[in-house]
Amino acid sequence: MKGWAMYQEIQQLRELGLNKSQAVRKLGIDRRTVSKYWEVTPDEFAQLRQKAKRREKGLDRYERRIVGWLMEYPDMSACRLAQY
Repeated sequence: MKGWAMYQEIQQLRELGLNKSQAVRKLGIDRRTVSKYWEVTPDEFAQLRQKAKRREKGLDRYERRIVGWLMEYPDMSACRLAQY
């Protein structure tokens, strides 16, 4: 369960009067996730989602270099690529 559906489930359980531990057991998700979104408004959640979309991923800064290697050496294995 991800995104808005997860957020809405957490908020519904909160409105029903469940505590965080009960919500964790009911939803089967990590307690840190429930704690993170427990007091968040819908507007704040939307901002968090937008921020996560713009976040730079670990290999983004190497993308051009990796694509160049793959174009030049199409038979290069993933293991060899990881070594570079």
